[in-house]
Amino acid sequence: MLSHTVRGSPQYPPLVRIRDRFPSADVLHVFHEVDFASSAEFETELDALPASRGVVVNLAGCRYIDSSALGVLIRAHRRLGPRLHIVVAPRSQAERILFVTGLYEFLPVCSTLERALQNEPTVV
Repeated sequence: MLSHTVRGSPQYPPLVRIRDRFPSADVLHVFHEVDFASSAEFETELDALPASRGVVVNLAGCRYIDSSALGVLIRAHRRLGPRLHIVVAPRSQAERILFVTGLYEFLPVCSTLERALQNEPTVV
């Protein structure tokens, strides 16, 4: 018998996010996982940030992203352009998936929040 699991149960933790406001940008810190089940919520949170300011998506505490999360980041980049920066931890799963897909060269990826806030993308 198949069972359905609701997002937020121990098997599927909720999307954990925190918003911060810095002088140069609004920051959306994302933790745990962003996958198909949480990507709509991730996109809603990201779209709620004002497009008139810099926006940093901090995925340094995120242990897993999938292609649906990449789609959200691509759409955010189209909407925000150079005002968007994405932080990924070095040698993380998020960094690997951005590198393997070639999005590391297309999206403004930084290795630290400080670099993102100073508008300094990481060079591969």
